[in-house]
Amino acid sequence: MAAADTLETRVAAAEALAWSVPSNVAEAELSEATRRVAAVARERRVCGAALFRVPPEYYSLPLSERAALLCCPMDRLCKTIVLQFDSATPPAGFVGRHVAVVVQYAAKLDMDRVAKFLKGKGGAADLRLSMADNAAELTGFDFNGVSVVGMATPMPVIVAKPIAQLPAPALVWLGGGAPDVKLRMFVSQLLRHEVFAPEAATGGAAGTKGSWVHVVDCSIPRDADDDALD
Repeated sequence: MAAADTLETRVAAAEALAWSVPSNVAEAELSEATRRVAAVARERRVCGAALFRVPPEYYSLPLSERAALLCCPMDRLCKTIVLQFDSATPPAGFVGRHVAVVVQYAAKLDMDRVAKFLKGKGGAADLRLSMADNAAELTGFDFNGVSVVGMATPMPVIVAKPIAQLPAPALVWLGGGAPDVKLRMFVSQLLRHEVFAPEAATGGAAGTKGSWVHVVDCSIPRDADDDALD
């Protein structure tokens, strides 16, 4: 019995470590929004998540230097874009009129492909997409700090296909709740429906299982001389 208790204790400790969210800055020094990101990541057991504060000049640097700061290849640098659609007929399984799209900085978002996907899910034939004009209010995050984890308003997530196809166990970096904080996640965790809407896993009020994360071929590689500083 003692040996079993010891094993259970070790397993519990390992799980707690896997679901912790380490950071290079004390939690008390993080913004309220970033603390929310960390809390939701722990609550929803986002394995391998971490937060990293970058220097103020981060967004003035070329992608290669940003990647060097985060010790990763350039194709692991990602951002979240909130889109809104004007369709009176929402696509099947979608809630509201907004969707969060995760795309690599080394690529450009093709909204026509996103619109085609939404139409294929039952959206109106004349569905039109635009950048959400109230993204900060919807997400609870400032510009360049938008995180897919811990959004104020739950919404479906579209992950660009090249991200989903990164070789496992790939880690990507996204907004971490503040412009100077980045969130690290395994791609496998980014594709977990329960991370964004736990109730969806059992077909709860927010939607049916499988309706919250979609992999869509919706990005175009940037030209080699395009530093993608947006």
